[in-house]
This record gives sequence, C-alpha cells and structure tokens, in this order.
Amino acid sequence: MLPVAPQSAQIGVKPLFGDKSVAEGDKAEFDVLFAAADGRSLPRAGLRYELLKLESRYQWYRQNSYWEYEPVKSTTRISDGDLTIAADKPSRITLSAAARPLPRLDVKSAAADGPITSVQFDVGWYSDGSADTPDLLETSIDKPEYQSGDTMVVSVNARTAGKLTVNVLGDRLLTTQTVDVKQGTAQVKLAVGKDWGTGAYVMATLRRPLDTAAQRMPGRAIGLKWFGIDKKTRTLAVKLSPSALVRPNSTLKIPVKLDGNQSRRGRQDRRCPPSMSAFSI
Repeated sequence: MLPVAPQSAQIGVKPLFGDKSVAEGDKAEFDVLFAAADGRSLPRAGLRYELLKLESRYQWYRQNSYWEYEPVKSTTRISDGDLTIAADKPSRITLSAAARPLPRLDVKSAAADGPITSVQFDVGWYSDGSADTPDLLETSIDKPEYQSGDTMVVSVNARTAGKLTVNVLGDRLLTTQTVDVKQGTAQVKLAVGKDWGTGAYVMATLRRPLDTAAQRMPGRAIGLKWFGIDKKTRTLAVKLSPSALVRPNSTLKIPVKLDGNQSRRGRQDRRCPPSMSAFSI
C-alpha cells in the first residue's frame, strides 16, 4: 500500500477514540480540518456534517431449486449540522453514541463536486457491525470488561421479531435467558457471576418462527462476543531495570520486579521481592 498525494484540498476527519468503536452512551468526538495538497491547514466555511445509520435487511428468493438471499441496504440520517474550520486549529464535532450498529459520519462541502470524507465506526462492542449474511446477528455488550457482580447489557439488532436466547458460555453454560423481542434494538441484562472465571462468551441466538401466511420460512441468526472479568486483579505489573551500558563477552543481569501477585486464597495484593535474571552476551 502506497500513499497517494491528493491533487486538491481535502477534508480530514480524526476520531478521538480508539479501535473504531465507542462505548454505548459515550460521546463520539471528531476533529475536522481542511488541508491543502501540500498538507497546510486552511480555513473553510460552508461545510456540513451528517451522522447516518446504516442498516442491512435481507430478502430471500428461490432460483434453480435453491434458496438465495440478497441484501437490501438503507441509510437513515440521525443528526446533521453546519461546520466552519479555522486555519490555526481543527473544529470538533461531538455526537451522542446511541445503541445502533455502524453509524457513519459524513463531512462535505455544499458544492456538488466538492470534497467529502466519511468515517464509519461502531457503537458498543459488536461481534460484527457489518453483518453481511442473514444468519449473523449484530450483537454488542456495553463494555469489554466487567467486575464480578456487575450488570452486563447485551444489545442485539433484530432484523425481525422472534425469540431471543442469550447464553453465557465458559467451561460450561454459566447462565441463560430467553425473551420475546420485536424488530429493532433489543437488550437483555445479566448479572456477572463470581464463578465465571477470567472471561466468557456471550452467544445470542434469534429464532424467527414459520409464517405460513407470509410464505416465510423459519430463520435463525447468531452473534458471539467475548468479554473479560476482573482482569486487573489477575494482571502482573512487570518492571525491568537493565543496565544502560553492556559490554560484549560479559554477563548481563536484569532485575525483574513484579507487582500485583495474589495468593490463591484471595488475599490482598502483595509485592513480590525483586528477582535477578542473568545471561551471557
């Protein structure tokens, strides 16, 4: 992959969050600037931004004695606004991250042939925000890690009404809950158990019943998501203190310091005494 220099000024959009994902309920912030082809920041008025929701639905059809499907994609505008950019600093856009998969931010000029920049991101930790098959259920949890006793919020984007079963799976079935859901976003709340270990999988299964009147076959969609539990209490802080200068044909000794060790009986953190590792170079 090689960088390509633009021939004209472009709109630059920088998400102020990592991993292209925003926690549900948090603010999604973006810095926007207008840059010349040589990289200089320029002032620009008359820009407009739009927050769009991207959704995919599927229609089945029968061809040559086989069932096939095709996606039907739709775009809904959630919010919009005007934007003016100064030459000395970028403008900031702050949006509310509601529970919806695959939002997209478009920043464009008013001119029909003017520049446009789009940034696509997820809200919540979705198993796959861009579910491109009808048997993949868009599934998210409200955060990637929990403490024992926390309440986990599992959200799914149900394309049809049906019966939703949410299983939490570790070395065994940890808990399960089944509810009836309507088309759209549905949520299930689960209490994180103290005996769930260091992490587990959330598996959500949506079953759509047979509808003879609509000539619709039964269907099933599945989403899977991993989460961690109490990672901080099980993480060692490793600190190495190597020498600033090492001579050839000598023995290098590196002090290793560990913090955060816990006994198996659940006592409070205790500090390990420093140890020494040595090898010849």
